[in-house]
Parts: sequence; C-alpha cells; structure tokens
Amino acid sequence: MSLIADHAARRGGSTAVREGERGISYAELFGAARHLARRLAARNVGPGSVVAVALPSGIDAVTALLGVLMCGAAYCPLDPPDAPFTARLLEPASPALVLTSSAHATRFADRQCLLTDPPHADPQSPVPPARPSAAPACVIHTPTERLELTHAALSSLVTSTQHPRFALDPVGAEITRTLRTLAAGAPLTLP
Repeated sequence: MSLIADHAARRGGSTAVREGERGISYAELFGAARHLARRLAARNVGPGSVVAVALPSGIDAVTALLGVLMCGAAYCPLDPPDAPFTARLLEPASPALVLTSSAHATRFADRQCLLTDPPHADPQSPVPPARPSAAPACVIHTPTERLELTHAALSSLVTSTQHPRFALDPVGAEITRTLRTLAAGAPLTLP
C-alpha cells in the first residue's frame, strides 16, 4: 500500500486504472480507497475481519480491494452473477459484511451490506496505518479449498517475483497482477 500511496502523492494525476473509456488517476483511486476504508472502519471492520466483495471487475472492484486492505481487513472476492456458487462461499467465509452495489444487494438480503454506489458522507473514522501483519489480507474460496494470504505475505508477493500457490489460482493471480501493476506506478487496463 505504501508504494501505491507514494504514487498518489508524487504523481497523483497519472492514470492508475483504465476501464474502457473511463479512467481514474492515482490520487482519485487512493482517495476513493481511503474513503471506503473509513466507511469500513466506521462499521468496526478491521484486522481479523473478512469483507466479501461482490462487484464486477472494474474500477469499483479495484477501489474495493485497496479500501479493504487499507482498513486491515481481508478481501474475499465473490462473483456476483454466479449466485448459487456465491451463496455456498459466504458461509465458510463468515464475512463481517458484503461490499456490493445496489444492483446486486438483493442477492445478499440476509447479510449486512455496504453499498458502493450511492453518495456517502465522509466518515471521520481514522484509517489505521497499513502495516504488514499476520492478519489475513485475502481469502479466496474455491469449490475445494480456502486459500488465505496474510498482509505480510501479500506485501512480499507484490514486491517479489516468487509465485506461491496463491498467485497460481486465477483469482489470486488477478489480485497479484492488480497490486503489482499499481505498486509499479503503471496504469492498470481493464476490459
């Protein structure tokens, strides 16, 4: 996170993420992620918490990844269109809440949800400083197993060339690619 924060501070106007015709700068992305981290912290989400993220691939999903990591929680991606598979994954994930858009919120009516799309007042909750720790950073559930990576391990993965089992999983590889690209200060291009 510190490398991404550095890019936001030094080259804030540079494009961080491109999604079709839409783009967001490093400063905008970091600001949106920090705002989300404050919203999560205001709901007592932090280290040791799991946040299930049910958003389609795009700028909002990248913002969610960074915001969840900033507040110290674990990011658990879900595939919103695959409702039966997503429902089976929610129970073992035990998320503190589901981060989603209003378009998908009805699928999670039995869960506490935090919506990404309506305008939100800026909570004054402080964002805990991002420090590599032993708390989970990413939790991925496959049909056969649970892959978990700590904040410290994720930090090492982003800055190294090693490819542990996490980075070989398709979802883990996408998370790794996203974070490595942003940590390098390059623009992330999404379909």
